Formats: sequence, structure tokens, C-alpha cells
Amino acid sequence: MFFIFGTGQCGMLSVANVLLEQSRCVCLHEPEPMLIEEASAFRYGNASAEQIERMLRLTRSATQNHKPYGESSRALSWVIPAVSRAFPEAHYLWLVRNAIDFVNSASLKGWYGNHERADGCMSAVEQRWIQGQVRGDFCGDVDAQAWANMTAFEKRCWYWGYINQLIESDLRTHARNAQFRLVRLEDLGRDIGALMDWLGLKHGPQVMFDLDEPAAGQADIAVSWGEPEWAAFERWCSPLMDRLYPEWRAQSGQRTTAYDDTTELTQLNAVGEQLYNAGDLVAALRSFQQALQLAPTDPQTLDNLGVCLWALGKGGEALQCFARGMEHAPDNRNLVLNAGQVLLSSDRHADAETLYTSYLADFPDDQEIRERLSDLRDTFTPARPAPSVGADSSSADALNAEGELLFQRGDIDGATNAFQQVLNIESGHAEALNNLGTVAWTRGDPAAALGYLQRSMEVNAEHPATLRNVIAVLETMDGQADTVATVRQALDRVERLQQSA
Repeated sequence: MFFIFGTGQCGMLSVANVLLEQSRCVCLHEPEPMLIEEASAFRYGNASAEQIERMLRLTRSATQNHKPYGESSRALSWVIPAVSRAFPEAHYLWLVRNAIDFVNSASLKGWYGNHERADGCMSAVEQRWIQGQVRGDFCGDVDAQAWANMTAFEKRCWYWGYINQLIESDLRTHARNAQFRLVRLEDLGRDIGALMDWLGLKHGPQVMFDLDEPAAGQADIAVSWGEPEWAAFERWCSPLMDRLYPEWRAQSGQRTTAYDDTTELTQLNAVGEQLYNAGDLVAALRSFQQALQLAPTDPQTLDNLGVCLWALGKGGEALQCFARGMEHAPDNRNLVLNAGQVLLSSDRHADAETLYTSYLADFPDDQEIRERLSDLRDTFTPARPAPSVGADSSSADALNAEGELLFQRGDIDGATNAFQQVLNIESGHAEALNNLGTVAWTRGDPAAALGYLQRSMEVNAEHPATLRNVIAVLETMDGQADTVATVRQALDRVERLQQSA
């Protein structure tokens, strides 16, 4: 089990997604309950470590689906004493980002400002972070009058210094040295393989993780910081920056403040596309949704999110994304093409014709869409290629993955519906049958659970998770000792074969 602590969103999300994709673990970024309000209350002295510990034990476990569990979380970075009490044997990664990049990003998001993003858009999650964000006066680090007199920029600088110093102090106090590690976000590209080894995660030989942006000393920004900004940065950030980024002063002359979130947005979309191409639609969906929080009207993000939703069988939600994208970018032909494909796949020929006709009225020279419209009118037999961010993925496997995610989040009804849809596509899907058995067991119906598990074994008699679940169910039933022993022997044989492979 492991936790990733830090101050920023994008880097922590990227690391979580890469670990989820490239190692045999479950690694989630800020899952519900996020504990934003509870964590800030802890820092203010209004909640105890014991209270947070109980909440963590109820909502987190060392493994999920027989895989090690990991989580990246800004809020949990504020409550390390409680995390260490709840999970004393966990590993902890302190992920630090160059303070200049962090402050620039926080400035765009409107942290400690007028509660408005620089681009005028704010998601519900961002609103929760605004309301629950740690304040220097409430936690006793800054005098109340001094805090009131600080500019929003200075408060952002304070946050970076305070939280990182807090993480370091809490880890040194509440964890053994061998349990935690400091990694600079900018260095992670070359360190990710060693990091997975340190966490004890099994992974393949090809470990690729590119974090070229934001690199220390580089930013696509136009307006230089003034003397007040550098003075605030010097006061709150420079002591730790001098230690963690000794090169920063030589590069600071290139630094400016009007930060453009494009680098984070591009990275989130790139990570999502990589996950999509690898067939991990659920993780890709999460990355695109995080990108949308940064830029709720970005056409590429809405297009990618729509494509991913379509691949997960959510055509209606996909069309909503395409429609929002076209509102802000009516000339974006990818949105039109993908929306048309989804409409045609749903036999909504008239709607597709209307979409193409409307687009051509404004852009009559688009030959590809004109050909699509001509084919539609000539045949009324729509071609149904999937909109693509990358390679195709099995819809049954995608639905099963979606169901597993819903189950992890506690949405049992949603998970059940997803697993049943898998069986409608592929009646002998061993993992979906196993998952339905788990759901039935969770609902207190061991007979139904055993029925699903036995069907799963008929498809794949050497699936370790199914064998373990069968044993767990049979052990609650009278007169099944011999059967339990037989299944346990089969499980031992499968595990020996896996270890020798």
C-alpha cells in the first residue's frame, strides 16, 4: 500500500495513472471521499487524528481486487499523522514540484483570489478545493491580521512552502526513513522504474514516462514577475527551494507570472490518450475528466472525453461532450465527424444529416464531411467506425473495467448493471461472472454468488481470484469442507504455476 503526497494536481494525477497503467496495482487520484473539508479541519484543530484514522480505515484498504492499493491525494498530505496511524506499514512518496511552476499554475486557478479562475470557468470539485483550502491564519502559521494583508500571490507562495515543510516534518515524525521517499516531479521521467521497484510493484520491462513539461527554467509565459512577487516568493519559498532546487536562482531570470495552463492540459490529454490506446478506458476517462476541470470548454478535451465515453458504451454522454465542444469551436471538424459517427451508430440518420448540413453551411469546402453527407443520403446505411483517440478496445472488457471502478466507489447497483451488460455482449466472460459473484456475496446472497462463480470456473478453471472467492463462499456453508479442500488444492497448483512462469 502506498500514498503520494504533494501540493499540485497534474503531476500527482499523471503519476497515479502511470502506476495504474504500467504496474500491477490499483492507484487512484483523489477518490471519494476526498476528505478535503475533514483534512483542513484537522489542520485547524477541529478534527482529531483518531477521527480521520477511522474514516480512512472505513474507506481505504491495503489491497483492491487482490492488487496493492495506492492513492495520490493533496488532502491526505495535510493529515499524514492520521494516514500513518491507519496504515502504519504503507509507503509514502513525497512528490515536490518547482515552486515557480506551482505558483504560476495556482495563479491561473485563482487560489486564494476572488474565487474565480483566470479563464472564468470553475468545476464543482474546484469549488470544494477553494472552500476547503488550508489557510495560514486558521492553522496558526500566520497571524490573522498578517494573513488578511497578504496578497493572493503571497498566499500561494505560503501554501507551497508550508505544505511541503509540513509533509517533510510529518513524514520524519510519523514514518520510518525506509518508508518514504522524496522525488522531484521534473526528475520522475527517469526515476519511475526505480520508484516502482521501491514500492514493490511488479511491472514490465518497458517503462515509459515522459514529463518534459513543465521543466525547470522553462515556461511559455509573457509577463515578468515584479519586485513584490519576487519578495513574496523569496520569503515563503526560497528556503526550501534552495535545498530542493539549488539551480533555481540561475534560472529565475526566465520566470514570469501569467502562467498558461496549456502545459498541464496537454499533459493530461496526452496521458489519457496513452491510456486509451493501451485499452485502459476507465483510467483514460479519469485523465480526460481531470483535463476538463482545467479547461471546461477546451474542444480537444471534450472531443477526447466524448470518444472515451462512446467506447465505454455511453453514447448519450458522448454526444453531450461533442455538442459542448461544437458550441465553443463550431469549426472543429473532429467534433463533427465523431458526433456524426455516434449518431449513425445509434441509427439517428436524420440527426446526422442535420449535423452535416449545418456544418457545411458554414464550411462548404470540407470535402470529407460533404462525402459523408452524400453517402448518408444515397444509402441510409451508415458506416459505424468507432471514433478514435487510438486503438480499438473490447467493449465487454471496457464495461467490465467500468463496473470494477463503480464497485470500488461503492456504486453496487451501477457495477451490477455494467457486469450484466458485459454478459449481454459475451455470456462467457469469466471476469464479469466472478465480479457478479462478488456483488452477490456483498449483498449477502452466497447461493447466487456461488452460482456466478461456478459459471466463471466453467469458462476458466484456473482464474485465481475466482478460486479464492469460491473458497470464501464455501467456507460459510455447512458440509463443504471436502469441496473447499479440493478448490484450495487447485488454487495452490495455479499459484505455483504462476510463480514458476
